[in-house]
Amino acid sequence: MKIMIICSKQFYPRIEEIKGYLEEKNITVILPNCYDNPRAEAAARELGKEEHQKFKAAMYKRSEKEIRKADAVLVLNFDKEKDGVVLKNYIGGATFLEMYDAFRLGKKIYLFNDIPEGMLYDEIEGFSPVIINGNLELISGNEIAPGRQIDPRFLAAVEMLEVSINNSRAYADSISTEEEKREQAERIDRALEQAAHKEGSAYCRAHVRIRH
Repeated sequence: MKIMIICSKQFYPRIEEIKGYLEEKNITVILPNCYDNPRAEAAARELGKEEHQKFKAAMYKRSEKEIRKADAVLVLNFDKEKDGVVLKNYIGGATFLEMYDAFRLGKKIYLFNDIPEGMLYDEIEGFSPVIINGNLELISGNEIAPGRQIDPRFLAAVEMLEVSINNSRAYADSISTEEEKREQAERIDRALEQAAHKEGSAYCRAHVRIRH
């Protein structure tokens, strides 16, 4: 199992112990952006607004890429003190966006502590996170996100459709003219749509559209 840790930079000093514990359970840990260089964003900001914007955009893309590799994410949401005020179970903007990426990609989301109160409470609750309340033993190898159990019949249908798509594309690539390729592509689409409708599965029909 691979799990990515996401959190505010202020919590980076607490990662090493958690990482070691997870690795003892044979869980591969993917570390947050800039874990080895927590001042990277501050340095980019010093170079000006444009460079800082480029840095943030690059980090968003990097996070999504790393989350795709993981089976789950672990959100470290400890208390954070800011301007003399304690923000309980803090989740910042960047961490929230990473949680959204994990949700969108069908990854399981673990929260170290309860969902923080505030304007994003309902949105975070909608991600169906598994709240472990500091108990890392609750992290399992089941990477299917809550509420996203997949019907085996759907998986089998998808496999057959993917084989058909790959074979049809290989044939289309062997055709010489663009007009013939276009006509073949249209035939592929019609055939796959008919197959999906025959299965009676909305999921399969959506999959055909996405794959093309």
